[in-house]
Amino acid sequence: MKKYLTAALCFCFSLGALTGCTASEEDCVKLGDKFVELFMKDQPEDNALSQEILKSAAEAGKEEVIKQCKAEPPLKSSIDCALKAQSMDELEKC
Repeated sequence: MKKYLTAALCFCFSLGALTGCTASEEDCVKLGDKFVELFMKDQPEDNALSQEILKSAAEAGKEEVIKQCKAEPPLKSSIDCALKAQSMDELEKC
């Protein structure tokens, strides 16, 4: 059974986007948006930084997330996990 699972994963990785196993460009953008949402949500109310600075940092992070996602597309299952995350900690586990 393990042999077949390994073969299936190798096949999935080798065909990548053709089989829908890895994230698409649209998935990467959704992941970036999720990063912004969770980054802003996780900021404490008494944060000394202004909302403008935090939003700027979140947008910079979003661009980096999208860039990395496109460069090395994660598995679709990882994207699905990340989009369900309710905190940055949960997102990082995906």
